[in-house]
This record gives sequence, structure tokens and C-alpha cells, in this order.
Amino acid sequence: MAVAYVALKNRWDFYTYIYNEEMLKLLSYDGYGIILTLPEYIYIAIDMAWALVIIGMIFFSKASRYIFILLILFGTIMSLFWGVRVTSPASTFSLEILNLLTGGILVYSYFGAVGQRFKGDEKTI
Repeated sequence: MAVAYVALKNRWDFYTYIYNEEMLKLLSYDGYGIILTLPEYIYIAIDMAWALVIIGMIFFSKASRYIFILLILFGTIMSLFWGVRVTSPASTFSLEILNLLTGGILVYSYFGAVGQRFKGDEKTI
């Protein structure tokens, strides 16, 4: 699940190869009216944090579980400032799968045997 999550989180926009010029022009309006932009190094740091959090989640790190939620909240709050979103069907599909995986990761990391493993109980799994 973690590998799929990382692959979708850092997905490549392969639709640039399958759409015509008109569709690409429409997709170029993504972010129109943006209110807040951050320096490029912030985005790089966020991507690095996502990678480290996923690695930490694989090893059942308690801190990674909390940072995972903080990164989700950060992205959700920042989306209020990103302007108009224009996405391709392929991008929308991958985002929907990513949202399902995010929900699954949150549920498993807090409840059941996996949640107990994050609390340090090695005998639950």
C-alpha cells in the first residue's frame, strides 16, 4: 500500500502525451487566480517529508503517523489558496485512488492490530 501511495503522490502527468493541443491549453489554466505561492524549496521539503513519513510508517514510527496527518492538513488548508483547479481525467483518477489509500492508511494506523503496532505492541501482528 505504501509503494502505491508514493507512486500516486509523486505521479507524472503522462496525459501530456495523449491529449491534443486544445486540451493541453485548457489544462494550462490549472492554478489560475492563485492567492499564495511558496518558494520552490518549500515544495521540495514537503516532498522529502512525504517520502520520510512513508518510510517511517513502514517501520511503525509513532511520529510518522502524526506527521502524516499534519501533511494532509497542510495540503488541505493550502488548497484554499491554489486558485482554480483544472485536472485531466487521468489526474483525477489517480487523486481519487490516492484519497482512498490515504483513508485506508489512516484507519489502519490508528485502529486494530496495526494501530496497536504503532503503539509499540510487537505481539499484535
